[in-house]
Amino acid sequence: MGLVDFIPEGDSPLTFDDTRTSARPDELHDVLVWTADLAHLVALKRLADRPRDRDDLERLGDAYGELPEIGDQ
Repeated sequence: MGLVDFIPEGDSPLTFDDTRTSARPDELHDVLVWTADLAHLVALKRLADRPRDRDDLERLGDAYGELPEIGDQ
């Protein structure tokens, strides 16, 4: 099981509705949650730009190759 990371402060240029259009529903501990697609996950990590996010982007690049931009999928 992985960690769930919330960044509650600030306004994001990505809205929930923007991200949800390509998200997929999953169940986590009997609760329906929406999981962002790879392009939106990458965009959110680039926006946050914390050391952890930069590390995550490097690992995602190792796993998936060139990381997508929103609209590439």
